[in-house]
Amino acid sequence: MKRRQHTPVVKEAFKERDRIQELARRFDIHPVPIATWKKEFGQRANNLFHRSNARKTEGQKQKP
Repeated sequence: MKRRQHTPVVKEAFKERDRIQELARRFDIHPVPIATWKKEFGQRANNLFHRSNARKTEGQKQKP
């Protein structure tokens, strides 16, 4: 059985052009996971970008 990719669903959810219920119908997924993925990504995205910027800053400080 092939594993489904949900990245397009999350991208569409963040665009907020369609309601979550409409996305669920289009992608044949229950609306609850879509809302959960959107919420989790929103919370974690800030940490992802913050972490990469912190690494760049540390790398620049270490170079003489």
